[in-house]
Amino acid sequence: MDRTQFVYKSFSPSPWCVPQKNLVTVWAEDGVIHYERRYIKQDNTEPTRAEGEGISQIFENGESVKEIASMIHWGCSGTSKNSIQLHGLIENIRPVVESLQKKESVANK
Repeated sequence: MDRTQFVYKSFSPSPWCVPQKNLVTVWAEDGVIHYERRYIKQDNTEPTRAEGEGISQIFENGESVKEIASMIHWGCSGTSKNSIQLHGLIENIRPVVESLQKKESVANK
């Protein structure tokens, strides 16, 4: 799998801690992991392109699934979580990260 997209529910940063949803896309391209997230509005609609492209990041240094999940969570909520709390997020992105790792492993043989 080279791409996954899912809704990640989190809370806005303190002091408000308002429940929010983010549309998260993670994909492998050109040997690196890309991540983009866009807030889903209160009325459950995605922001239009005119309202912003969202926030994106590229992971170029062989970050682990846990490291990428932590950064995605932090980007969505501005808070940290431990690996047990990140379990669902880790499972969502694991296939993409592992598919890239497998391709790199084969290419290095």
